[in-house]
Amino acid sequence: SSGINAEWPLRPGISDRCTCVCSLFDNINAAVSEIPLADQSMQRFGNTAFRVLGQRIEGSSAEWLKQILPSPLHDAVVELKPYFDGSFGSFVRIDYGTGHEISFTAFLCCLYKIGFLKEEDVMASVCHIFVRYLGLMRRIQIHYKLEPAGSQGVWGLDDFQYIPFIFGSSQLIANPDISPNDFVEPLVVEKYHEEFMFLGCIKFILDYKRGPFAEHSNQLWNISATQTWTKIN
Repeated sequence: SSGINAEWPLRPGISDRCTCVCSLFDNINAAVSEIPLADQSMQRFGNTAFRVLGQRIEGSSAEWLKQILPSPLHDAVVELKPYFDGSFGSFVRIDYGTGHEISFTAFLCCLYKIGFLKEEDVMASVCHIFVRYLGLMRRIQIHYKLEPAGSQGVWGLDDFQYIPFIFGSSQLIANPDISPNDFVEPLVVEKYHEEFMFLGCIKFILDYKRGPFAEHSNQLWNISATQTWTKIN
């Protein structure tokens, strides 16, 4: 909400605290690269190597968190760990959805509650930390062929994400150059998807779904007729 009716900097400053949180993604990216995929040529979705990644995350996350937190906050790891571990999908069902995204958001909220992240980190939490999280999850979704958890299909905004549409629409409220009906235009999406979170979400949808946008993403198509980003947000 801090970004509503305010101009968002495209590249907000990032504190050492936020950089430390982003280093957690480096650990997981490294694990994804190290763990070989299982041979499942006859199976369309859900590579079982994702469970091995889950074991790596659950077995290492407490130490990772202690590495980024000052010693006086180490007692909070027992509270932080379940939210962090639950941010990357179900390692049993081999799926990912908005509940896991909420778990990561709760993890960030906890970092504020314990005093690790500060008020001045809010913009960077969205534009750096959350964007890095999205990038990691998109890699994981594709790499392990995760199924969407609890998807509403054509009646939902997206199979996997919801929160970046809130952040992303807020980011565009004060932007005079991109209107809601522009986000269904592939040329606009291609030009601006690295700068604006909402358009980054649309780019990912266009990359992995086939067919007319109005059919596979009907709710987003309907939203594009809205007059202002404020109303969308």
